[in-house]
Amino acid sequence: LNPTDVPEAFFVLDEKDVTDQYVKAFDISIPIKYEYNGERKKKIGVICVFDNKNWRVVYWGEIKSKKFHFNKMASGILYVGAYYENGDIIPATDPFLLREDGTVDYCVPNENDLIDMKLERKYPLMRGIRMKAFGIVGMLAEGANNSMFNNPTTFFTQSVRSYNVMDSLINSSTRFKYVRLNIAKNRDANLAEVEFYGKEMQDGEEKKLEGKVIGYPPSEEWSNPYQNAMDGNLETFFEKDKKREGWVGLELDKPCYITRVRFAPRSDTNFILEGDTYELKYWGDTHWVSAGIKVAEQYNYINFKNIPSGAIYLLSNLSRGKEERIFTYENGVQVWW
Repeated sequence: LNPTDVPEAFFVLDEKDVTDQYVKAFDISIPIKYEYNGERKKKIGVICVFDNKNWRVVYWGEIKSKKFHFNKMASGILYVGAYYENGDIIPATDPFLLREDGTVDYCVPNENDLIDMKLERKYPLMRGIRMKAFGIVGMLAEGANNSMFNNPTTFFTQSVRSYNVMDSLINSSTRFKYVRLNIAKNRDANLAEVEFYGKEMQDGEEKKLEGKVIGYPPSEEWSNPYQNAMDGNLETFFEKDKKREGWVGLELDKPCYITRVRFAPRSDTNFILEGDTYELKYWGDTHWVSAGIKVAEQYNYINFKNIPSGAIYLLSNLSRGKEERIFTYENGVQVWW
């Protein structure tokens, strides 16, 4: 091996490749699409995966008959073949999926087959975030006309997990001075944000309701107090101990008819955020190509039209955040790699 052709981490003589003992693995031969144009002929190539920002070398292989030959490659992964030159990775093949049966599918943008894409996230929903969403199951949305919420009116009960922003429509025939989200005693809340909407008159215009933020337990008793759920920041959250009462709400400036409650659980904020700017890119010959920049007009999804099909894609939030992951778009769904 030449140290200019392969990262130093692979120069370990006493290591043995045992990939095939743990996962389905295959020896693969990948045609080279772009010849190396350096001063000397390359005899070694590298195979890379995308680490959410850049291609990263995971193994090396010989170059023979204008093909990269890689041994014992794990299946169910998206790769690209490349040259390595003094720390630089130079892509030399189309990205490809090594399927569970050992077949190879190349991801090549087809500009003659344009598709519309409805995108919901820029990074996959991980297990930890899924578990946090249990915190709002059993939560009650309530209204009352006394500060103790004696005999409250229940607008709805949250019966399922949610992973992004939800709007629950309400048609109250009574004005309420006090509104709240009342967390189930056996849950820890993990409530990121809540907004109440309503009308002063039944035939009036809906507006976001304002008032004094109220809640329990007292803020001095908890590091993530109820005020976090009404600070306009999806990255902070209200949390309480299980088996303890907990709620957050408003003492409204004026009694109102309640029309809607918008809320979101604690999350990674990698779903689509209203008002943020997003860029969709697809992998072209050897680099990322911008397919457009848009401001999200609503929470939870964003549409891009007339995008080349068959490629790998990357959605970036230009307003905030760092996490992003490549995906393919199959049958109208983002498939993460």
